[in-house]
Amino acid sequence: MPNFTHNFCDPLKPDVIELGPIAPDKIVGLFNSFPFDEHLKKMNAAKKEEICYSPSLAFENVQTKSGICISVLGETAVTEYMIFYKRPRNKKSFFGLVEKLVPDYCTDITVEEKEKAVAALEALIKGDTDYLENAIK
Repeated sequence: MPNFTHNFCDPLKPDVIELGPIAPDKIVGLFNSFPFDEHLKKMNAAKKEEICYSPSLAFENVQTKSGICISVLGETAVTEYMIFYKRPRNKKSFFGLVEKLVPDYCTDITVEEKEKAVAALEALIKGDTDYLENAIK
């Protein structure tokens, strides 16, 4: 079974809050019950210069170094999910002559449906890289 770790970006704190290891079967439940709306209300009540991030919850597979970070937007309730898919990836550089490993290659999408965010987390848990590569371009 893969090992996962997770963290949280509080909108009003400059440092990422490391939450440590998490069992794969707990990831979706934590995401579904996370108090994003409370964090959005605090963020939207703060001065612009006090805001460091949108509320974000991230999960990473320790073995593969691939991960999903979901950041939320909205005034008093979540209206959009920004889904970031990070993974090591070989990229061709300089006219395609040299291939180089990019350890934190990242792509993202923005969606309005929570189900799409949950589907990305489920794909990460299962190791379904084909789904993630196609869904998060």
